Amino acid sequence: MEKVFEKSLPARVFATHRRMIDSYQELFNLCPNVIGPEMYRLGCQCPVPEYCFTVEYNEEYGVNIDIEYFEAVVERKKDSELIAFKELPEVPVALCVNHFGAYENMPETFAELYAYAEANGYEVSERPRFCYIDGIWNKESVEEWLTEIQLPVSR
Repeated sequence: MEKVFEKSLPARVFATHRRMIDSYQELFNLCPNVIGPEMYRLGCQCPVPEYCFTVEYNEEYGVNIDIEYFEAVVERKKDSELIAFKELPEVPVALCVNHFGAYENMPETFAELYAYAEANGYEVSERPRFCYIDGIWNKESVEEWLTEIQLPVSR
């Protein structure tokens, strides 16, 4: 496991889309072909640096994944049938770890992060965020994919 580190997550306005998916592979279609075009139609602008992540609402890992995609935007627009806008407050402390490789292997890294939090006296305060930094859109090899798992915590 990569080294665990702490950081704060800033308050932001997000364009969000929630749905059930059968596998993480669906994200490769959902983001560029459904969410992206709808955000463009609504006139969304993304701040630099960009910040996007997913949150899962399932209690167990498996199929029929209840997922919500969040992408930071400069300003809130009018909600549409596909996109809802939400403001999330700052997260003062998140334990983070970098996961390299396929998304299907994230549960192992995720479990190790939870074990680290418990062993070091942290209490989980929100659902974890899976922040996709490098992937199929900019890397040739699956081994180069980078996802930062962000676990909001308190002591």
